[in-house]
Amino acid sequence: MSHIILILVCSTSTPDSIPGSSHFQQQLYKKQIAVNGLLSVGLIATAGIYWEKGNNAYDRYQNSATTTDALHYWEQMEKYDRIRNVCALGALFFIGRTIYYYAKLMDSNRTVGSLPSLDLQYTHTGTISFGLTKRF
Repeated sequence: MSHIILILVCSTSTPDSIPGSSHFQQQLYKKQIAVNGLLSVGLIATAGIYWEKGNNAYDRYQNSATTTDALHYWEQMEKYDRIRNVCALGALFFIGRTIYYYAKLMDSNRTVGSLPSLDLQYTHTGTISFGLTKRF
């Protein structure tokens, strides 16, 4: 499950310093808001489904008559709880990304930016520069 979230993060990541017009930047930010918002809603729903499955497995564990059934339902409950936790963390991550891109969208209309952004650039001296940039 964590591999899926990593793939989704890499597929939806865009650089903060997007060259081009303000309209182009706003379109990219709106796309990121929609994609990250949908991913967070989907992960919240999935976490809710696995929360319910974990509760049902725990109820079956408590009502099991044999030791093998009890062990089976306990392992099932632990598996569902792990999946639920990964989905909940993924949902929090994508909610944070949604809020970040919404703030970037609101900041793109201003002449003076209020949000710092990460920038990775190759310099002419053969080195890579990484740092925070702020628009003045």
